Amino acid sequence: MRWCVCPSALSWGLVISGAKEGPCLVHTITGDLLRALEGPELCLRPRLISVSSEGHCIICYERGRFCNFSINGKLLAQMEVNDSTRAILLSSDGQNLVTGGDNGVVEVWQACDFKQLYIYPGCDAGIRAMDLSHDQRTLITGMASGSIVAFNIDFNRWHYEHQNRY
Repeated sequence: MRWCVCPSALSWGLVISGAKEGPCLVHTITGDLLRALEGPELCLRPRLISVSSEGHCIICYERGRFCNFSINGKLLAQMEVNDSTRAILLSSDGQNLVTGGDNGVVEVWQACDFKQLYIYPGCDAGIRAMDLSHDQRTLITGMASGSIVAFNIDFNRWHYEHQNRY
């Protein structure tokens, strides 16, 4: 039984799915199994998957563990955060990861190494779903309360500020 799935048919012709006991599997859209994405020892039970058009795959596992894989299956980075994450998405270029969860906070991360770029002020309800506008400038979130909140987003500015800080 598959628990999470992320189609990447437009850009890669692939589907990545995760099962209750792992691992995540990479299939063609016609069903051919290509490879398994094996996370480190404690990365079990994938819950959320996001794939960029550039072939980066972020998997959120149980207990707030995240892994960034190349589409070829190489583990590029990993991190552990609180376990309240309910929605994730990658920017179209795969450079930025956006997360949201029960605490109503949207966080923006550099996907390659999971460095935090920005934290939005918390909302009054948990975040259940997220998507970016076509131009990647507006983040739309679906809240546990049933409301929708839109955030202005500026990935380029945050990368510039992050590079100048370090």
